[in-house]
Amino acid sequence: MIRKLGKLILDEMPDGIVITTINGIVIYWNKGAESIFGYTEAEAVQRQVDELIGTSDCQTWTVKNSLKDFSHKGVHVQEALCRRKDGGLIHADISTKVLSIEQQQDELVLFSSKDITLLKALRDAKLISTKFGDLLDSTPDGIVIVNSTGRMVLVNTQAQKLFGYDASELLGQPVEALLPHRYRSMHVGHRAGYVAHSHTRIMGAGLELFGLRKDGVEFPVEISLSPVRTDEGVFSMSAIRDTSERKKAEQKFRDLLESAPDAVVIVNEKGEIVLVNSQTEKLFSYPREELLGKKIEVLIPSRFKARHPSFREKFTAAPRTRPMGAGLELYGLRRNGTEFPVEISLSPLETEEGKFVYSAIRDVSERKRAAELHTQLRRDLTEREIAEKALFEEKERLRVTLSCIGDAVITTDVAGNVTYLNPVAEDMTGWTSQEANGLPLPEVFQIANAQTNEPVPNPIEKVLRDKENVSLTPNTVLIQRGGKTFPIEDSAAPIRDQHGEIMGAVLVFHDVTHAQKMAMAMTYQATHDALTGLINRHEFERRLELALQTGKQDSKEHTLLYVDLDQFKVVNDSCGHIAGDELLKQLTGVLQAKLRGSDTLARLGGDEFGVLLEGCPTGPAVRIAELLRQTVHEFRFTWDGKIFPLGASIGLVTFSDGEETLSDVLRMADAVCFLAKDKGRNRVQVYTAEDKGLAKRRGEMGWVGRIQQALEEHRFVLYTQKILRLSENGGGDHYEVLLRMKGEDGILVPPMAFIPAAERYGLMPQLDRWVIATAFAQYAERHPSGSAPGICSINLSGTSICDESLYEFLLEQFNLHKVPPAGICFEITETSAISNLIQANLLIGKLKDLGCRLSLDDFGSGMSSFTYLKHLPVDYLKIDGGFVKDMISDPIDRAMVEAINHIGHVMKIETIAEFVENDAILEALRGIGVDYAQGYGIERPRPKGPGEV
Repeated sequence: MIRKLGKLILDEMPDGIVITTINGIVIYWNKGAESIFGYTEAEAVQRQVDELIGTSDCQTWTVKNSLKDFSHKGVHVQEALCRRKDGGLIHADISTKVLSIEQQQDELVLFSSKDITLLKALRDAKLISTKFGDLLDSTPDGIVIVNSTGRMVLVNTQAQKLFGYDASELLGQPVEALLPHRYRSMHVGHRAGYVAHSHTRIMGAGLELFGLRKDGVEFPVEISLSPVRTDEGVFSMSAIRDTSERKKAEQKFRDLLESAPDAVVIVNEKGEIVLVNSQTEKLFSYPREELLGKKIEVLIPSRFKARHPSFREKFTAAPRTRPMGAGLELYGLRRNGTEFPVEISLSPLETEEGKFVYSAIRDVSERKRAAELHTQLRRDLTEREIAEKALFEEKERLRVTLSCIGDAVITTDVAGNVTYLNPVAEDMTGWTSQEANGLPLPEVFQIANAQTNEPVPNPIEKVLRDKENVSLTPNTVLIQRGGKTFPIEDSAAPIRDQHGEIMGAVLVFHDVTHAQKMAMAMTYQATHDALTGLINRHEFERRLELALQTGKQDSKEHTLLYVDLDQFKVVNDSCGHIAGDELLKQLTGVLQAKLRGSDTLARLGGDEFGVLLEGCPTGPAVRIAELLRQTVHEFRFTWDGKIFPLGASIGLVTFSDGEETLSDVLRMADAVCFLAKDKGRNRVQVYTAEDKGLAKRRGEMGWVGRIQQALEEHRFVLYTQKILRLSENGGGDHYEVLLRMKGEDGILVPPMAFIPAAERYGLMPQLDRWVIATAFAQYAERHPSGSAPGICSINLSGTSICDESLYEFLLEQFNLHKVPPAGICFEITETSAISNLIQANLLIGKLKDLGCRLSLDDFGSGMSSFTYLKHLPVDYLKIDGGFVKDMISDPIDRAMVEAINHIGHVMKIETIAEFVENDAILEALRGIGVDYAQGYGIERPRPKGPGEV
């Protein structure tokens, strides 16, 4: 009864519930799963779950491999990209749990899934809009970006106009909403195939495509596709162009062909006939369907067919207009095999579908017979008449050519008066060719400097004067007849007759408005921070470099403020990066309002800002810096009902004499900003060369290079110091390895000379790894097979504790050197452990599982030592040497040693006393019951071998 009730509940649950064997074979499939994935229970049961819903590029689940991990992880939750029965992709939130059933040996797996496709699409929409929204709104085509499930995540303004929707109506919806109903079902499969093998597909690509507007009207479109790869995954971007007008134009073109008096044949680059008119059918006696797709040679007599393909290929390689006749004796071949004389004109035709050849064919049988009758009359034609005819034809070809090109063209005579404007020039100048004919060019072509509005010299005058080609000066605008202006680029050249004499000039120009807008947008993006709108680091450094030059030339004082926000990480860590971004945007506006008009505020990266105060000496600059610090301190950021206070550490550097370089000024500003943080944060620190804090920081910075060089030159060595067991039963060798560095002269450098610099500048993880690798390599030499086991203690810094990759490195070293984990003890200082308690606990847990020992160093130095000790499962407590070295003369120190030893033993932790410098201390420790002792009174640190000193 209970089982039936359980099955009934599972059947009616809205979530997709699937139960499989441990090998992924489906044994239960509820209605919710059928709703989400499209398979009925009968279709799904006894099939692999991967086979049903896995994607082609990466399996959603690989049951045989991944389920092995689920048994000890409880419920496993993940977002996955899944495939439906119809081939469509969805995003699902999937929970997985391994079920153990009584009286059944094999385990089962329960999958619970929810369709989060729409939710994922809305998240993707927000991400994509932030990255690309503003830029894509400036494109002329409609842009639609979809995620891997085909849900729309960005629709630009042009696409909204094109389809009649608002963006809010489309975001998160399947892209099939923009397709006619007859295409939608098969498009889902095409889309899924494209996602699996995404590639760029150019506009058109020979496909007949249609879109569907909101009002239900279909319209022809051309579409280009390209993948957009981001950190969040791969999206598909489609540029959509309405081809309604072009289709109308093509139909109009076909109508014109049908009304043409001559036969018209259009062939492609392969010589195949792609279009003929009704006159062609009549002339050659072929039905249209029989000609389409055939080679053009089908219409040519047999004696010419062999040579014609080579002539056709030459024409295709160097296309040119050939007028009707052109002096060639040509013949056509009808379907019945009869030949007849023809005249043919050829014109190259370029479209988005490719290159074609347009040929007009005229039957000249009657004219040829008439010509034979009038041969005598034609002999009387003068050379002048022939030349005039040829000239007219040439002019007509030129007029047609100029009417078809996209640039504006104006021609003049030798006096600079207008003789012709093509349609584009008519549109841009506001003059018709007829109105402008005979007028001086400056009256029709009025140009001025875009910045000064002063007239620009007439380029035609320069061409006619200098008799050479010229280009227009930059930043030139054309003033239209009605007063509208266009930024233009142009060139002008002389027109010469057959003798080389100048007979006029030609001016070619085009509108560059869109190109300039795109260039300005790209320039802005290259110099500004996308989040805050402030100038970015690159532009700020350029302006700072310019200020360095003017300071030297004009003897002006300028000041640089280096601002680092305090407590910003708290907002990021507790509320997420979205909150952090909002904080930066709000604070930017507040800071900008406090600066002068001549000041420059920039975001240098993360939570760091730069302020350039030009013409501002130290005194006023300090007041401005203090104002900014106070403004940040008083600013309160609110997020989800929580209020976050902030602070600002500001480094101030004034420069004027030009002796400093850009890197010098930035380095000094960064140094004093860091010093402001060292001195308590939320303060202004002014740079002075005599500042002791800066001198110390510069000294530490100098150690960075020396440490790196010592690593490269292998000048680090390991020393060891014995840890003595104080009880009778002795035990194996126990010692601590200590890092030492040799100077360039071979003399040992004290550890406290370079360790603080290494800690401050993040070099300790690198040094810790060197120590680990070297100590592991030496372990086998010190403890050969068959000898008593030993314990080697190795110190770990606080930064290494937080290094997530350290554990993997340790595993590699253990495997490489075959060191037993029980022979290694890692020492962590109490301060580092408490400061990084969570990370320390995680690392200690992993190392203990591996078999290593752990020691808590300098115990007792912290204010809450005993409170934290119970959270750290260590093997040894090293009693801070500050208590040990004076315990003979100071009863309080002795009491501390006794207390630490007692609490350690209560917790089953052995104790080690540091700084044991004489026999009196050693005997006192034995009396108290301390387990181990270490110090100069037992053994001074020494190298591994005599040759290493």
